[in-house]
Amino acid sequence: MFVLLPLFALILKLSFVKNHKFYVEHLIYAIHLHCFLFLFIAVVMIIRIMLPHSLGSIMDWVELFSTIAIIYYVYKSLKAVYHRSRARTISKMLGIGFAYSLAFILCITGLLIITALTAA
Repeated sequence: MFVLLPLFALILKLSFVKNHKFYVEHLIYAIHLHCFLFLFIAVVMIIRIMLPHSLGSIMDWVELFSTIAIIYYVYKSLKAVYHRSRARTISKMLGIGFAYSLAFILCITGLLIITALTAA
């Protein structure tokens, strides 16, 4: 995921061209967002380890809450950093999410191809 940080910052730069921010500002926001996601997911994983497996329905609720919390945080942070309307922020969020998912899939595919070609 850290390899994708500069690519995510580039996606942000292309998505918010009218903000006239430097690439470094987008990179700082990308680092901030990824750090939040890693810390939040780490806490959810610790909760999952601490809960016994018999409480599966509670874990489903924890995962639902964490997904909603992450989406809400990304929305609020994009709105605060880039100063767009609610509808524009949501549309940008969807576009950025799609572009980031595509970049992630391409990077993972490239990594698998390189690994397959260099395996001994």
